[in-house]
Amino acid sequence: MNSQVEAARAANQLAADGWNFLQSGNAHEAEQRFRQALVRDSQSAHALHGLAIIGHQTGNFQPALALFDKALTVEPANAAIHANRGNSLAAMQRTAEAIAAFERALEISPGLVSAQVNLATALHSIGKLDQAVATMERVCQSQPTADTLNNLGNLYKDQGQLDESLACYDRALALNPMSQQAFSNKLAALKVDTRLTPADILAKHREWSCWFEAVSTYAPLLRNTADAARRLRIGYVSPDCHTALPAFLDHVIANHDRTRFEVFCYFNNPQSPQKLVALGIADSHRIMRGASDQAIADKVVADGIDILVDIAGHTGNNRLGVFARRVAPIQISWLDYLGTTGLDAMDYRITDAIADPPGNEKFHSEQLLRLPDTQWCWQPDAMSPSVASLPALQNGHITFGSFNHAQKLTDATLALWAKLLVRLPQARLCVAGIAEGFARQRIATAFGEDAARVTFLPRTGVAEYRRAFDGVDIALDPLPFSGATTTLDALWQGVPVLTLPGATSCSRSSASLLHAVQLDDWIARETDDFLARAEGFASDLDSLAALRQVLRQRVQHSAIVATKMFMRNLENSLRDVWRKWCIERIAASGQPDRFAGADQALMNAITHLNSQRYGEALGILEPLLHMRPHWDLAKREMARAALHWADQHPERLPAWQQPFTSVANPVRVSAIVCSIRPDYFAHIKQQLETQFARHQFELIG
Repeated sequence: MNSQVEAARAANQLAADGWNFLQSGNAHEAEQRFRQALVRDSQSAHALHGLAIIGHQTGNFQPALALFDKALTVEPANAAIHANRGNSLAAMQRTAEAIAAFERALEISPGLVSAQVNLATALHSIGKLDQAVATMERVCQSQPTADTLNNLGNLYKDQGQLDESLACYDRALALNPMSQQAFSNKLAALKVDTRLTPADILAKHREWSCWFEAVSTYAPLLRNTADAARRLRIGYVSPDCHTALPAFLDHVIANHDRTRFEVFCYFNNPQSPQKLVALGIADSHRIMRGASDQAIADKVVADGIDILVDIAGHTGNNRLGVFARRVAPIQISWLDYLGTTGLDAMDYRITDAIADPPGNEKFHSEQLLRLPDTQWCWQPDAMSPSVASLPALQNGHITFGSFNHAQKLTDATLALWAKLLVRLPQARLCVAGIAEGFARQRIATAFGEDAARVTFLPRTGVAEYRRAFDGVDIALDPLPFSGATTTLDALWQGVPVLTLPGATSCSRSSASLLHAVQLDDWIARETDDFLARAEGFASDLDSLAALRQVLRQRVQHSAIVATKMFMRNLENSLRDVWRKWCIERIAASGQPDRFAGADQALMNAITHLNSQRYGEALGILEPLLHMRPHWDLAKREMARAALHWADQHPERLPAWQQPFTSVANPVRVSAIVCSIRPDYFAHIKQQLETQFARHQFELIG
């Protein structure tokens, strides 16, 4: 009996140690402790629960589920185990069972926030958006946190409640100003706010940089060789943001010229081995789920990436925190966000001349890298149904259609479409993918007496979604956030899309696609022109029917699906920016031999600094900066060393503050003063301006 007690006690301690390791992010050590605990007590629910969570985190959902079930045979009233079991069921798309698990957890522990949050997510996934909102509202009323408010903001956004959504993000940021997720979600929502100008949107994105880029103090010493002709290492980050993205990216990854580029992919989630082999990245992919931005940054630096490409922008689960750390010589944003990231560390954004005409540079923190022909490289679904005949020929009236996300159906969009229905009293409008309840009622209300002519289609599977285009004659593009995937799907099914582009990049994606398939007549100039074009197209059924039957062929012969041509354009552009970086790097370093050993000297200084030998570090950094005065990393380390030195020697005047006796060759002097006291700042400013009066002097407050 005593031996059993001792074994149970030892198992409990090992399991507790395992949970400590798990919570600190050390899953390997946690797993070892949990397994050791089970050797001593095979019925340790604590250890079984921990192992199940590790299984879930690594994507092994079925084994995790078995462990959760075993743990529940020991502790059937453990709410946390029920809630975490629900997470694995949800990941396996067994949503009804997941909801039951969350509800059971809440029966045991009504205030369990994680169960409430995940229940709301599960309800949302099956179209019960209003129930999801009500669940999250209860959470935020009782236990508001940055995370729960952020989640509620996302749900409001999907209902089309923009102001309520933004208010939630602002409340989340008030509770936690460093919530990158809430800030990114707010920025993404602002893209549909018609009250903002493009300049306003840029300013909001620049705020992200001010908050988060400034605190990303990790500044790796990049050792990329400035050789314009060598094989480059290119990395794509988060290329599995959502189910539509592989159609744009997979064939790009697979068709890179491997003699010129070595391709790495940083996925959010595990991918099938077959897919990894097909893409040619079986040995050069990394999984980011569960890892911090810092950990991913370390991986990118270790991989020696020359050009790092962000696919997500400020969409969900993005890794802009990695890019903020400047982990590659060249960093580029492309594809999913269709707008500026606001980051200083993002060098370029890939686009084209239609999506971003001349002048759009002023709305970006990045340089615009316009590809010839188009920024899109898309492959249609091989299982797409054939094109149906024009439904108006049988219906006797035109049916307009919308297949875009609810958040894109802004008040301005609905007001424009309402005018269209007034202008065409026989026309109908079909709106797909909108959740029942408030979201649909909001749309119906916008059409007033004509709401009876609006029908709704629920969210469906892929096959049903594609078949839904059979009932639509003309697709309408929302504003100011245009379609991309939905536009391509419509065109592929023979349905032309009428768009009204604005100034922002995200408002011009459909215009870019329509131009690529030579449908410029479907790009309106302003509101009255949009209505006139819609009326004109709707009145000519013969032309509309003829276009429907050739539209798929137009797409097939367009630049949008010309992978070889796109890859040539993309790779040449990547080579061009790499060549530019090499030229700038060599020019900045002067003669090739002049700075031999400078990198090693900086590393030596950092070693001294990390060992708290600040004087030695300063002795290396000061002459190094005389030699390379614009070396940003060396300047940061110099500032860090100087601050620590000053803390150790508060009464001594450092060497760099001694008055200069000669200014035969005046140098530029930069000073950083950190103070919230205006009187102290003014005093220091006066002293420094006097001391460096004969030099080029700048003061940063």
